[in-house]
Amino acid sequence: MASNIIETMEASVAVIHSSSPPEDGELLSKILPSRFELDSEHTPATVSLHAGQPYSCTIIVLPVGSQRETSSTVSSYATICLNNNTEVLETAERAVAEGIPVDETNISQHRLAKFVSAGGCSITLTTSAVWSQPENRSMVIEFMTNNDPEKQSNGNNRRFVVLSTNEQTSGSASSERSSSMRRTLSLPSMVPPVVTTRDISSQNRIFPTLRTRVLSMDGNFTPFALNSQTPIPVETELFVGQLLLLIRPKDPPQDDPFWHERLFSKKKRRVSIQLQGKLKYQPEGTLMAGMEISNPMNLGLIASGLCNIILKMTKSFNPALHYSFGTADKERAHICFPASTFFERLVVTPPGETPPDIMEELEEDPQSARDRKAYKTKIDWNTTDTYSMSFHSMYIDFPSWSVVKLPVGKDVSLQTFWGDSSASIVLYEVPNNLKEDRHSMATNKYCLSVELQFLGHDAPVFDDRSIDDDGGSEWSEDQLTEVEGLSQTNKGDAGFLPPLDEGVEDDELEFFDTVQSEAMLPESLIIDINLTSTSPHNYVLRIIDEFCPCWIDMYSKRGKYQTVYAFNGKRQTDLTFFRTAKMVEEAFGGPNLVEVDDRFSHRISSEERIRRILGLKYAAAHVETGKVHKLHRFEKGLTSFDKRFLSSKDRNPKRIPGTLSGFVARALSDRHWIEERVVLQDEEIVFHHMERSKIHYRISISSIINVSIPEGDDAPQLPSFFYLQIETFGRVTYLMFSSKESRDSWMTTVNGLPKATHRTSRSFTNHLFEVDDPMEEFLHKSTMWDCQKRRILNCRKLSFRTKCAISPKETLGLAEEALAKVMALQPKGPDDSDLCDFLDCVAALKVADAYSLNEQERLAFFLNVYHVFIMHAYIVLSPPDSSLKWINYFNTIAFQVSDDIFSLAELEHNVIRAEMSNPSQFLSRFVLPKSYYLFALTKADFRINFALNPGSLSMPTSRVPLYKPERLNEQLDIVTRDFVALTVSIKQKGTKDVNITLPRVCQWFEKDFGSGQSASDVLVTLLPFLSQEKKDALQTIWNSKKNSYDIGVFSLKYLPYNYECRFLTFEKEEVKEDEGTTIH
Repeated sequence: MASNIIETMEASVAVIHSSSPPEDGELLSKILPSRFELDSEHTPATVSLHAGQPYSCTIIVLPVGSQRETSSTVSSYATICLNNNTEVLETAERAVAEGIPVDETNISQHRLAKFVSAGGCSITLTTSAVWSQPENRSMVIEFMTNNDPEKQSNGNNRRFVVLSTNEQTSGSASSERSSSMRRTLSLPSMVPPVVTTRDISSQNRIFPTLRTRVLSMDGNFTPFALNSQTPIPVETELFVGQLLLLIRPKDPPQDDPFWHERLFSKKKRRVSIQLQGKLKYQPEGTLMAGMEISNPMNLGLIASGLCNIILKMTKSFNPALHYSFGTADKERAHICFPASTFFERLVVTPPGETPPDIMEELEEDPQSARDRKAYKTKIDWNTTDTYSMSFHSMYIDFPSWSVVKLPVGKDVSLQTFWGDSSASIVLYEVPNNLKEDRHSMATNKYCLSVELQFLGHDAPVFDDRSIDDDGGSEWSEDQLTEVEGLSQTNKGDAGFLPPLDEGVEDDELEFFDTVQSEAMLPESLIIDINLTSTSPHNYVLRIIDEFCPCWIDMYSKRGKYQTVYAFNGKRQTDLTFFRTAKMVEEAFGGPNLVEVDDRFSHRISSEERIRRILGLKYAAAHVETGKVHKLHRFEKGLTSFDKRFLSSKDRNPKRIPGTLSGFVARALSDRHWIEERVVLQDEEIVFHHMERSKIHYRISISSIINVSIPEGDDAPQLPSFFYLQIETFGRVTYLMFSSKESRDSWMTTVNGLPKATHRTSRSFTNHLFEVDDPMEEFLHKSTMWDCQKRRILNCRKLSFRTKCAISPKETLGLAEEALAKVMALQPKGPDDSDLCDFLDCVAALKVADAYSLNEQERLAFFLNVYHVFIMHAYIVLSPPDSSLKWINYFNTIAFQVSDDIFSLAELEHNVIRAEMSNPSQFLSRFVLPKSYYLFALTKADFRINFALNPGSLSMPTSRVPLYKPERLNEQLDIVTRDFVALTVSIKQKGTKDVNITLPRVCQWFEKDFGSGQSASDVLVTLLPFLSQEKKDALQTIWNSKKNSYDIGVFSLKYLPYNYECRFLTFEKEEVKEDEGTTIH
């Protein structure tokens, strides 16, 4: 038998003898994909593999005998020397994934692995270093050639072996088995005498989204199979024993009948871990157990809120928990408990007694368990006793990587909190004499670490790499096949953002059954507005709001909710009355009518569109001759809607316990209300279906910070009713009552509750402990807009009326004030009162009138709004750290401004850059929106490319100015000059050659810099902003005949773009000339 050593870092040719060269050649190319490729030309009997740079070796696989003659024996030996232990481990894992049994060991901290190829060659994977030590060579050779199971079971050998499920459960071998399966049966040395694991390929089929590894003796991690039918041996420097990690599959009876019968059919557990073993040292500190995350957690307000909900639940049953969101260099993110209280069951077996079987449910005396968890008894951790421990949870679903059955009623992706981090179940010691309350990686002593890594749903997660010099797309090339669906799992807080373009989803409206027969406006219900066609935008909206202020989902006699529109008479003292769209058509329908859609945004919902048309139609009837009798007939008399709204008459509500109840209308959006039954309970205010117990909405009493009567412009426009507003940290809930007495009774009662306080400065973290749904608290799905899966970000307060005349100065001031307030939150942090003020201030942008601004004012206004939007999103959702998060940020969250909504992508590309070029790559056709905005800018300016700062680490600075119309041209020049100075590099390479480096935006938006669409045009446009030294270097390659720069093919380079983002800061101190105050 031949033997070869293949040193992959040196030039060499090695020969492997195989009974199946094609199969072995393909296997080697698969397990060493970064090193070897199959040569395209080879004979049927001989295969060669060549290595790419920096490797220079060749492997030739030669035939020996026939496969039938040699498949059950080892015909040759070969060793492949790799760079390090990690590469050995990864190569072994790839072999396992191909269904090849792998045996592993450690020799002097060096990892070795071996397997038998299909052609009968025993291939050993080692590092070069292990051969350099003479005392190791004989042990390596013994491992390579030893097939004696008794000898292999001694010493430090530890093997990882994979068998097919059929071979474990069947006593006879089928004649149809593959050669590799026959060889497995004929090589008992490859099968451990005690432990056999489930086939990894079977785990990949049942749990394709998970990768599992356990900490081993040398500090590296070794793969192991989930739901093993025999315990997995584990050994570290501090612990030795065995492990079972059991996870509920999607279909337990079908996917895992073995554990379904023993566990999943009897318990609701989603994950269960059983651990048994001994400590190899005497602990002096505290043993901790729990969950650890590989990377720091970067959370926004929503994820922080959900984290606090989970921590509150956990702390309620174990107040000794220790947690951290992690630091980059010292402490991993974790949530851990003293080990004596973490485990559900903990059995201590003294020497001489038999420990329990961990294949069975551990039994611990219930009283002993209660005393242990209550710290009444202390566990004596030592080196002689055997410890059997178990933990389980019905809340963590690892296959879907989510937390389930939360009080918020929604499953939450763990990537929301952990991003791309892996999770580890850990057992470690912390010293008792710590100066800081940190569980740092430097001081923790790890006894055990079981790592789980999420691989993504159905497909790999996008690579988060920066674009290299050859790229030119705003997103990386590997996203092209996925970009239309964008169905990948989101990370961080962006995990709360829904996938794009999945159609309209009415999740929040499922609690009522709207009468569809009157949902659509008849074609004849349109209005002639010639008299007002040139009127200011806000003036027309004001008329609509005065005459038809809202629509209401009103509970009808038929037991269903019906869409009804509210109307006010021409006098403020007139009563509000309610009519359907059909009633309006019957009253005012007629010829000579035209559509009004061109006046308003196409993004308004169908109900809001109908409201606007009805409002204009009703208003026009007041001024048109010959309509008096129609008005009289339309307004006179009470309909069933007028009589029943908010009335208890003829109601049959289901009895619901509470101290106070009644009927109210609750505002769902700026122009939409729903009739509900409200009940005050011990800990919350609950809003129900009118006659059923189904809950529509709830407010935790402990989250209330103020209860008051809305006044002035904050008050809704239905004069016949009475209003109350209940404020929580992120949302104001508006209620409508039929009588003043009822409203005052509720206000007095809620204000009198001991938990309801009017604090304006309280701990934001404490507030998030009380929020039922942080997603709903800070992001709103407005029914006023056809926003599909979008959520409105500036949603804390609703705006019930349009200001008739808001001046350009007021509109500009709204954006400037919002930007000043959000920047003031950094770096001192979001104090409650400051953050609430900002949320209210940014909600006021709804009433801004961008239509009244000239071009220069619009650019200043929308640049400020853009940076407010960026900061608001980062505070709520945390900055994105990948291109996938970037796409979700820029396309799913929205701002409501000046009677329209836009995403960050729409604000940038369809409003600010409306007349400028799209990114040069074809990907922009799929990702960039095609929306049209009436207030979009109409002039192109290349300097805008440098003024828009999303906070990317590729931007030369995080600072942005407060843009002012009167100084805008000067500010854009300063921003461009600073940007170019830090990102454009021009270095002399020869007398007629220079090396040029440009920022990526100059490639993406090359057309903005000149009609020639070339790098030369970019440089010509940027020339006034370059330093004299760079101008002089460029002059050497100027071609006066072509009137352009001669740029060599290899002389031009574009900087890569980094999608990781950071918070913005103010450029410098800005002085408000009109007020004489300073904004920092």
